[in-house]
Amino acid sequence: MKRYFLVVANTQKVFYLMEQVGEEFVARGELALPLQPNSNVTQVTVNDKYTKLLINCSDRFLRLYQIHYPSSSQDKARFELLDAFQDVINHNRWLHCQFLRLTD
Repeated sequence: MKRYFLVVANTQKVFYLMEQVGEEFVARGELALPLQPNSNVTQVTVNDKYTKLLINCSDRFLRLYQIHYPSSSQDKARFELLDAFQDVINHNRWLHCQFLRLTD
C-alpha cells in the first residue's frame, strides 16, 4: 500500500504531495496557491477518502481541490481547483473549515 503525505511550505505557499518509498520521500506533485504576498494558509483539511483538499486562507477564500493521485511511479499527482468560496456580503474571514460525512 502506498503512503502519501501532504507537506506545506507556507512561506512559498506551495503544497507538496510526497510518497514514502522505503525510507525516502519522493515528491509526486505540487500545488502553488494563487495568494497575494501578504496572505497565507490558515487551515488545511482533507475528506475521509483523501481525495479532496479544503484550504482556508487569510485572503478570505476557502479553496476546494480534487486530488488526482498518480497511477504509476512515472506520473505526477494533480490538484484540480473545484471551487473557491468567499463571503461576498461582509467579506469576513472563515474561522474554520471541515468536511462532514452525513449518513442515514
